[in-house]
Amino acid sequence: HPFCLRQALLGSSVLVTTGEHEYSRYGFRRLIADRAADVLQPDITWMGGLTEARRVVAMAAAYDIPVIPHGSSVYSYHLQYAFHNCPVAELINLHPTSDEVP
Repeated sequence: HPFCLRQALLGSSVLVTTGEHEYSRYGFRRLIADRAADVLQPDITWMGGLTEARRVVAMAAAYDIPVIPHGSSVYSYHLQYAFHNCPVAELINLHPTSDEVP
């Protein structure tokens, strides 16, 4: 649970990143309000698409929280172009030997 993890890591340099199993802006609103995460990672396909993801990224931007979408492939790239607080993409390499990008 991210709230317990945040408490356990107080004073540590380890960043808390979470959110791939939050499915709407309401769960992210709680993570943001409780300052439970350093980085949010919504999964665009699991949360219903770009519209809901855009709402989450905008909320996070108001608190200077970076967002790195979780394994959402090309769907997350739109957010990275549109929002300054989406600095990088997560890439899941599905090539059988992981030595090239398919």
